[in-house]
Amino acid sequence: MGSYQRIRNSDQNIKPIIVNTMKKIILTGCLIWLGFAASAQQSSQYSQYMFNGIYINPAYAGYKEELNLHAFYRSQWTGFPGAPQSFSVAVDAIANNGNVGLAFQLSGDEMGAQKSLGGYASYAYRIKTKPDGSGRLAIGLSVG
Repeated sequence: MGSYQRIRNSDQNIKPIIVNTMKKIILTGCLIWLGFAASAQQSSQYSQYMFNGIYINPAYAGYKEELNLHAFYRSQWTGFPGAPQSFSVAVDAIANNGNVGLAFQLSGDEMGAQKSLGGYASYAYRIKTKPDGSGRLAIGLSVG
């Protein structure tokens, strides 16, 4: 076997190694670029949600079977610039002889340079589980 043949065979063995290495370098570069390009947000924090079920579960709309107004304001780390502040106001009531619950919610959150304001509407269909109406199963949907 001549020297040209040996060089040609070694050249063919090196090509797949170079190609695989280049693929790894390009993939690593893309992942690093995505890491710098990605952004995230922080969800609002609600305390004492057991008193304000509509913030967590849209099926809660109309639960008290009367017009109901919920409101809260939360301020953390007072005195620090950019301290988190949250507020929310919601109203819910029943309709259609108690078979439907409707709710509307306005909420805002401020944390440092990030500010958000959102509005939500919730619909709950309430199924009677007992003939006297004392038990209900509610299925809810919220948009906003």
